[in-house]
Amino acid sequence: MSDTNASLIACPRCGKSYARKMLVGGVCPACVAKNMQRQLFANLEAEIEEKEPLSLNVQGYEIQELIGGGGMGEVYRAVLTARGRVVAMKVVSGRLTRDPEVTGRFEAEVAALSQLSHHNVVRVLDHGETVNGRHFLVMEYVDGCDLRRLLRAQRLELERALDIFLKVCAGVSHAHQRGFVHRDIKPANILIGADGTVKVADFGLAKTLVESASSYGFTQTRDTFGTPYYVAPEVTRSAGQADARADVYALGVLLYELLTGSVPMGQFTPLSQKTGLSKKIDGIINHALADDPQRRLSSVEEMATAVEKIAAEHQRGHVKRVRSRKLMTLAAIFATLGLGAAVGSWISERHVPAYLLSRSGGDAVKASRERPWRNSLGMSFVPVPVPKQRLLFSQFETRVKEYEAFTALNQALLPSLQEEIYSERREVTKNTPAVSSEKELTNWRKPGFSQTPDHPVCGMRLAQARLFCAWLTRHEHDLGWLKEGQVYRLPTDAEWSFAAGITDDAGPYASDRLSTEPNLLPTGNFAGQEVKRLALWPLRRPADAAEDSYPCTAPVGSFPANAYGLFDLHGNVLEWTMTRLDGRFGFPPDYFCLRGGSWATGRLNEMRPEFRKGTRSTRAQADFGFRIVLDLESKVESLRSLDPLE
Repeated sequence: MSDTNASLIACPRCGKSYARKMLVGGVCPACVAKNMQRQLFANLEAEIEEKEPLSLNVQGYEIQELIGGGGMGEVYRAVLTARGRVVAMKVVSGRLTRDPEVTGRFEAEVAALSQLSHHNVVRVLDHGETVNGRHFLVMEYVDGCDLRRLLRAQRLELERALDIFLKVCAGVSHAHQRGFVHRDIKPANILIGADGTVKVADFGLAKTLVESASSYGFTQTRDTFGTPYYVAPEVTRSAGQADARADVYALGVLLYELLTGSVPMGQFTPLSQKTGLSKKIDGIINHALADDPQRRLSSVEEMATAVEKIAAEHQRGHVKRVRSRKLMTLAAIFATLGLGAAVGSWISERHVPAYLLSRSGGDAVKASRERPWRNSLGMSFVPVPVPKQRLLFSQFETRVKEYEAFTALNQALLPSLQEEIYSERREVTKNTPAVSSEKELTNWRKPGFSQTPDHPVCGMRLAQARLFCAWLTRHEHDLGWLKEGQVYRLPTDAEWSFAAGITDDAGPYASDRLSTEPNLLPTGNFAGQEVKRLALWPLRRPADAAEDSYPCTAPVGSFPANAYGLFDLHGNVLEWTMTRLDGRFGFPPDYFCLRGGSWATGRLNEMRPEFRKGTRSTRAQADFGFRIVLDLESKVESLRSLDPLE
């Protein structure tokens, strides 16, 4: 009798006992038959729907197009007509609407999402029924694609893969803290926005951790939910046993696939061997994928913290390796050229920037006028409270010595970066006129008058200024000087105005007050009587400013700073901005804006703070320079965004 009972096995779906040999795929014959009947009914329903398609009509919404679908229904892009807002509408399939279990799952999804509010979780906005009785759920629309499509399209870089993983962990952790487990974490349920946002979607399989399964109005152990490879072993045995540790298991599979492009099956290769990360990452994967839930990592937070530490250690090691390679390359260059004896003097003349000799300059966010932040080239930055921005302005216009360091290191040590940016620019500017001569590319070295390393670099085209910003951003990110989201760029026209103290700017000729009252002109290096003694100054050109000791450019900081601690914001060199004038103020549409006047500005009306000069981006003059800003919260994703030549 005991032998007979021992040979019986309970069906995981209905719970009845059967002899082992009677089970089909681990399920009893009765459950197999019910499943076949249910599938046959679904196929008949599907045929009816194909012949008689249901037109969606939801009051208050305009359905635009189908953007996705799955076993439970379709997802449409729609517009909330009252607000003109684009949303995603998930509509439960018509053949499932009458299924009480599907209705329960739908209601569970609404209940789950309505309690979740996190920037890494898709937010629910509305729910209800269509005119033909189909359930729908309205969610925020994410303009992009799901992670599955992204992984099929490209192999992610290590840093981006880890960033996506940690953001997914943040969203799932938020759900766990509010009593919900996702139970279907997989790339198809992770949305990647075009702006880089990461959001976990489809909590339709979520269940309350603190309530019994019966509270949903259906038996959750009837089916095993989830996707193969991502489903924890205990869920396969009994879906009702799923808890937060099931999500830890799925996140372990996700981390492996993000970093390698494949899921861990059988005797898989350790992650450290495929990625170069510390062997500690192998321990995380092994603990996350343990068959016994008790042996897994205790929470998603614990897993994310461990991964974040490993990522930080890898980044620090990368920075050290990059710095070492550059020093070795620099030494090899000098050795090849037979200039070993000149290395010491080259460094002493400050041609090698500080990052080769010192550590990071600290947190740029803490900069103040009294304590400016200094970057790797020794440029000092102070905050300017531009509305809705977090910006640091360079106190000085970019100097000759900083641009010389850029050209030397960019050409000698980073040719691939230069070629990458130039190739992107060629694609962007294939329809724009070419530069008229090679002389324009190099006239910053010989502007026609003497310059010292502390004078502002001049003779700049817009592309050269933007290339400098792009190079310095990439460079200092590689070395750990800048944090994620921090980039160098040129200021916009509006930002420059704010830094100059202009709050009611209405254009270059808004008022004639300064034209008739020279005492109200801003302090700066403008053309006075000293330029009359220059052979290159046209005799008929006016020179209305007071005489000073600088016939052309002056060393930066030669004149007093303004209220924000910015020097030479008026005069010395005209400063490029990243703003296209688009026909404003009487300029042609393709002209870009320069601000501040220069040493060659001799007319009173052009010395005013609100004066603008417009010209094509390909033009360079001996009084064109630039000042950079550090954007502390930029959304830039590519070199092309950093350096667009429009």
